[in-house]
Amino acid sequence: MGPALPHIAANVHFGKKFATTQAVPQQFHFEEPMTENIRALFDRWERVWHEGRFDLIPDCVGSQYIRHDERGDRTVTRDEYAAELQSVHRDRPGIRVVVYDHSFSTDRAWFRFAFVWPDPTTGEQRSRAGMQSYRIEGGKLAETWITMLGLGTAWADEPQESWTRRKE
Repeated sequence: MGPALPHIAANVHFGKKFATTQAVPQQFHFEEPMTENIRALFDRWERVWHEGRFDLIPDCVGSQYIRHDERGDRTVTRDEYAAELQSVHRDRPGIRVVVYDHSFSTDRAWFRFAFVWPDPTTGEQRSRAGMQSYRIEGGKLAETWITMLGLGTAWADEPQESWTRRKE
């Protein structure tokens, strides 16, 4: 990595912008190699979601899981989150997470995805597109940030063949 270069950074505090000059190291991330451990983690996580393999949750999620989602910023235990996932599967039988793009580094991951499921009453296909990033600690999911678009949204391109394998 080269020397730190000065940059102008805008800090916002109570609606007022303050410009500061600070040394920020330049980091260029082109295509970081994906570790097999991260691929294996998300292969297991896909099995939890698509095969109902809730027994794999202890291998995927840390004892405390920090979530920044539509319910707010919260910390849940592994068991609490397992119960949430089971509830989602009960309320939306056949739900799938379809991944369109992803990136992994040593302790981070992000996905561009959509939830898809048949409406339990009408059978009509439902969807919601979203973006999600993860922080990984000790080989397990430790924190996540998720943002969702509205009901009926989907990405226009073709999905990947699996969560960790790009389309060819």
